[in-house]
Amino acid sequence: MKTKLLKKLRKQFAWKCAQKDCGGIMMDRWVLLNNDQHIITTYASTERLLYSMLDYNAEYGFAYWNKLLHTHVDKMMRREFGRIGTIDSRHYKHTL
Repeated sequence: MKTKLLKKLRKQFAWKCAQKDCGGIMMDRWVLLNNDQHIITTYASTERLLYSMLDYNAEYGFAYWNKLLHTHVDKMMRREFGRIGTIDSRHYKHTL
């Protein structure tokens, strides 16, 4: 299923990772080209890149793309929530 999904996304989009120098630190920046609308956008993470591709396809109302979008958003939010918990606990230990 993942292979079929990637083939469908590659027909509509092209994406590349471009590294940007931010004061001596190399940061990844993802560049996305929408072949349908000829729009170039940039993202800081692959999660946001995938979200924008799924969101674009979900606008057409296809149940398959909507399901993928909601599954991805759920996973993304759970990861961010998990990161917040580790940051808060580290901060709490240092303040004691």
